[in-house]
Amino acid sequence: MAHRLLLPLPSAFSPPDSDVEAYGVFGYDAHAAAEQHPRLQAYIDRLAAFLCRTRLIQYHPENFFRILFLHEEREPTANAAERLAHLDGSAVRDEEVAYMRGLCEAFSTLVSDDNTLLGELHSIIHDGPPAGAAASLHEFFLETKALQLNRQRRLGNDAASLTLRTAQEVSVAATSLASSHAGHVDADAREQHRRARVMEAVLGHGMGTKKQHEVSVMRETIVDLVKCCNSAPSDAGAPPLEPVETVFNVGEGKGYVSRALALCDGLQVIGLDCNPAHKERAVERVEFLLQGRLRVDAAQGASAGREMLNLMYEPRGHMATVACRVGPRMNWAEVLRGHVRLSHETPSDAAAPRTASAVDGSAKLQCRICPFIARRGAAMAIMRHARRHLDTDDATVLAGLPSKETVEVWNHALSVEAFNEKVIAAFFTDEVLYTSKAAAEDTTSAKRSRVASEKGCLSGEAPRGKLRDALSTYECLTNLQLPRGTRAEVLLPVQRRKQQPPVTPPQQHEEEGEEKEQPLVVEGAVEGAGASDAAVHRYVQTSLTVVGYDHAANRHFVIRDDGSLKEAVTLLGCCRGPQREDGDSVEALRLPPAADAWEMKLAVVLRVVPPVSPRMPAVHVPDLRNVVMIGLHPCGDLGSSVCRLFAESASRGLLLVSCCWHAITHDGFPLSRELRGRGWQTEHLSLLLATQPFDMWSTVSTGGHRASVCALFYRSLLKLFWRRLRERWHRASAASAPAPAVPCCPFAEAPHLEPAFLRRIAKIRSTITMEALYVEVCREYFPGEAATARGTHATLQQHVCSSCREAQSAFLASDTNVAAAAEIGREFFAAYFAPFLGMTVLRMWMCHLVEALLLLDRALFLSEALRRDPRCRGSVVSLVPLFDGAVSPRMYGVLARRIPA
Repeated sequence: MAHRLLLPLPSAFSPPDSDVEAYGVFGYDAHAAAEQHPRLQAYIDRLAAFLCRTRLIQYHPENFFRILFLHEEREPTANAAERLAHLDGSAVRDEEVAYMRGLCEAFSTLVSDDNTLLGELHSIIHDGPPAGAAASLHEFFLETKALQLNRQRRLGNDAASLTLRTAQEVSVAATSLASSHAGHVDADAREQHRRARVMEAVLGHGMGTKKQHEVSVMRETIVDLVKCCNSAPSDAGAPPLEPVETVFNVGEGKGYVSRALALCDGLQVIGLDCNPAHKERAVERVEFLLQGRLRVDAAQGASAGREMLNLMYEPRGHMATVACRVGPRMNWAEVLRGHVRLSHETPSDAAAPRTASAVDGSAKLQCRICPFIARRGAAMAIMRHARRHLDTDDATVLAGLPSKETVEVWNHALSVEAFNEKVIAAFFTDEVLYTSKAAAEDTTSAKRSRVASEKGCLSGEAPRGKLRDALSTYECLTNLQLPRGTRAEVLLPVQRRKQQPPVTPPQQHEEEGEEKEQPLVVEGAVEGAGASDAAVHRYVQTSLTVVGYDHAANRHFVIRDDGSLKEAVTLLGCCRGPQREDGDSVEALRLPPAADAWEMKLAVVLRVVPPVSPRMPAVHVPDLRNVVMIGLHPCGDLGSSVCRLFAESASRGLLLVSCCWHAITHDGFPLSRELRGRGWQTEHLSLLLATQPFDMWSTVSTGGHRASVCALFYRSLLKLFWRRLRERWHRASAASAPAPAVPCCPFAEAPHLEPAFLRRIAKIRSTITMEALYVEVCREYFPGEAATARGTHATLQQHVCSSCREAQSAFLASDTNVAAAAEIGREFFAAYFAPFLGMTVLRMWMCHLVEALLLLDRALFLSEALRRDPRCRGSVVSLVPLFDGAVSPRMYGVLARRIPA
């Protein structure tokens, strides 16, 4: 079977025989795996040539004036010392500078007014320069368009089926779909409706619009990828391939995608993340979803309790979070042991620790440090409370208890369930301070009796007093506390109003016989005096869901399957459960009279419905041949590590959406032999430019464009102005001394503006001026002596002596220099703002091409690795636009599929 590589290249570079619309399909035979397709080679050559020719344009806008005035400074000696060089150390050539200057200055001729140019910026970014613009601008824009990858995403999120299926699988899938379409329409519709409701709940928990879009697309694409991996036909006589039911989520973060896959689609998800804090809160996030949406919501298609979305009773996959760093040659058996069931383990080995009954979770635990009491099943509250004690770092409080460092070791080494149990055992005990509930109740019985009388309930007698009497009289009943979300089958007392029989002749009464003694009853509540004369009470068997618990009143809030509102009842357990096949067993139970039970709002639990256990298929180690790997926006080199992990393992599928290109190092780029052979390095590209939101630029308002560009313009001008300040400082120092003297400390360099400072400047960017920026920089980085004493940060002057620091701070903050900043701001804005704006537009036009080269490197690496892998008889790698670029700028995903030999 051949190997294929699908890339969304422009049509001019796609092979003529490509069978997938909007993609160039490049086929490779096993015997010619090292040869590159000529059209793909031509695209890489042309892209590389363009990026090399535009290296200066890729530079950060802060270097604009340094490049613009290169070789034009008055003092050649200073100019030689500051000669501009590329990041790889090579000197900037004069023709490069001339090329950039010509492009930037061409924007000055478009319109005479800067505001008019800003008003037309949207159309210029999207459609290119106007007809009368310089030919160099048209050439630049047309070249970026000729090299641009296809950015049109498929709304059905079926990129995996479109690009990864072979022709044989497509025909088989179409035949099976046609044959099974008639019989499974209703079942599929119900299942899709269920998944849509679960997905709505998942998306509503802590996600913004961007994250909701990404998680929705990722979930549907991953499910599509799993189906593709499971559709591979086996060779004749060979056993069928084991189905893929496990997903490795590398760089899981807060686990949004993991919860969507596990709860909606029943896939087992193993999250790998180096941040232990994400693992600590994994249980909290899942518990909130499982128990946080227990209500009858008509908007979700629920009109009664039985239709309420209760994720504890929906099919779902096992979720495991492992705190570890991924790298080459991972020992997966060691990493995964205790978190999931491995291929050499039996199902009971991994599932036994998690088969706790719902009643066990209601046991009370007390903190060993303070009087805090929590339910054992409330893992979220327990972990938060233990973390608060650990964060205090008080040796006297934590004496005899594990330290914070020890708990961190547990977090890295143990599974989520084992880690929680370890923390509970260390910080909590089941020996609470009060051992007798009756004693605690007696101390407040008078108050409860008074409150009950004021509310007019239970004839003024305390409810707990009646409950104690009932429990002592009926020994088969016990007080019961069930966790939120638990479903139970109960005997519930109901009150029904008597219906008076119609008046009939005496002879008709005689014919009816005993039936005249059993009047018909109907549902209804009777209140006030005489209720017992006008109503009858009886037990009915029904099912309900616990949605809350009031410990003070010992009442559970429940919703019946045939109801929609919450009711407050006291749940009692029955130690002799009824046998289903014996119809009289319920009546044989010794229960309180239905009238008394209805008055006390009691319900007798016949059976606690056990929650659905998560699916936990075994994971094959060490080759991982029955899993797929995913990564949603892994930062920098982590994306490269995901590619290497997939290539080393026998994993059947991969979906990678890269992010944070600026954080890539030499280990993360280049990966492919193709680009390594061309000598590419990270210094040859502006990685920061690859992170720009290409599709968002055309949606920003004119005012927003102007404010952003003005802030960048003055930041760039600040560096030029700083060199002039340094020259002025040296001249002033020489003139003030009786004889020429050299200051003991050099003049401070222009400060590197830190992110916190830039965020503060962004708040005033709509009114920013050179004067305002200069004053803020002096206050932040060069404060006076009084401000320094108050602790104001001045990190850039730590190597300057106190006398020089004071002198330089006074010099920088002088009115003369502030006025000079205002003057240079006005002068340069009028002369150079249009060329500067042109540079930002050039960067917008080409930013996607820098990212294209980085994406191609990872796709080529995977294709090269799979073609060399003897474990697979075929492979498919594709680069696809997944997200809406206007919502999520890092919109491309790399899909890969290994077809095992």
